[in-house]
Amino acid sequence: MQDSGMLVYPLIIIVGSLFLGKRAIPVLTFASVGSLGVLA
Repeated sequence: MQDSGMLVYPLIIIVGSLFLGKRAIPVLTFASVGSLGVLA
């Protein structure tokens, strides 16, 4: 990976699923991937 900031996205998904439950995992994943698309 060229950008070390991309390592944060899996942590967001894991921590968010701990707080919001398993149902939030697809939403958090979509939000993370979508934000990557916006930044690119």
